Amino acid sequence: HGEFDDLARFEELRAEVEAREAEQLQSWRVRAHSSGSEVPTPQRVRLYYLAVPSFLYYNICRCLKVSGLAADEGVDRFVLEKPFGRDSATCDELLCQLGEVLTE
Repeated sequence: HGEFDDLARFEELRAEVEAREAEQLQSWRVRAHSSGSEVPTPQRVRLYYLAVPSFLYYNICRCLKVSGLAADEGVDRFVLEKPFGRDSATCDELLCQLGEVLTE
């Protein structure tokens, strides 16, 4: 287990996730081929559920982006647990930070 800002661990995780997704895609292709019907390739969708203190959100999201886990291809969804900052000022600051690494 690594720290929440350990980029090397995020890169290791990316390799594990991509290997699992490749297995799932291959399994899907076998099933689609055996059905004999034309079925479009499914889109990659990843869900990131962050149940950690909000001060860790930026570092985690930054590492997800920089490591390639949160990529421009496919769909990435982020679920961030409340509370979102301590007050409106820290909420605004957190939104600004996340806006640097994520898009809506």
